[in-house]
Amino acid sequence: MNKKIIAIITELIPIVSAVTSYTLIVSNIDSVLVRKVISVTMILAFLGFVFFFIGRRLSKEDKAVRILGYLTC
Repeated sequence: MNKKIIAIITELIPIVSAVTSYTLIVSNIDSVLVRKVISVTMILAFLGFVFFFIGRRLSKEDKAVRILGYLTC
């Protein structure tokens, strides 16, 4: 795969995790599996700065990676 595509996917992980965890927290669904999914997605969302550095290292000059990186931080 292209480094640009990998960098964009890496930058999207914390954004998707934050939206998923928020949606599950607000919903009425409650089970052990949902709680585990919330825990994992919250950890991925909080580690957004790590994905920012990985994405910047892979594709420094790409505008999409920059914008997604700033959204995660």
